[in-house]
Amino acid sequence: MRISAVMGAYNAAPYVGAAVESVLAQTMPPFEIIVVDDGSTDGTGDVLRAFGDRIRLIETENRGAPTAFATAVAEASGEGLAFNDADDLWAPTKLAVQSALLAADPGIDAVFGTVQQFASPDWAEGAAFGAFPPQPGVSKIGIFVRREAFLRTGSFDPSYRLMDFPDWYARASLAGLRAAHHPDLVAHRRLHAGNVGRLRRDEARNEQLLVLKRRLDLSRRAAGRPPAPPE
Repeated sequence: MRISAVMGAYNAAPYVGAAVESVLAQTMPPFEIIVVDDGSTDGTGDVLRAFGDRIRLIETENRGAPTAFATAVAEASGEGLAFNDADDLWAPTKLAVQSALLAADPGIDAVFGTVQQFASPDWAEGAAFGAFPPQPGVSKIGIFVRREAFLRTGSFDPSYRLMDFPDWYARASLAGLRAAHHPDLVAHRRLHAGNVGRLRRDEARNEQLLVLKRRLDLSRRAAGRPPAPPE
């Protein structure tokens, strides 16, 4: 299976190099690595250009992470898709273990794996958190999905600036996405001073409520019932 690794990056100069290196260091290398620089102004583009032809770099105006990832997916040609954020890291065997499980069962559309958070060494406050336990679950950096199954659901909705993946997964689940979970650690989520989800918690909560309402509306529509009234 040819694998497309896709990434969106915005003002991630301190971390994006390590994120790309973690993709390049896979024991099963991807067929292609597509990175969209979403109008960065901090030198992210310089870091990415230094990788030369080891990655395919697409530079755009700033349109938000969902659009950046959607742009990368639209350019991808692999049968499998895997996502990495510009400040996170893949475990070296992520693609190997997830693609093997997918190849072993043609009835599976996607494979999730375990993700572990870590405090970035450059974040002084992070030392107080100590070690984080690995967490199985559903996340963008933890998924490996057949491209056909991803596109069957549709790409990320740009109206969700922070909850684009939960929204996509809600739609995919209702559309019959067949997902499995692999117990291995597949990715590391970096906690640092600039994490958008932490800095914009109120916006994240509001979007989470919108995702839940959309899922409820889609479920009701599938059952032949009218959408839930707005609150």
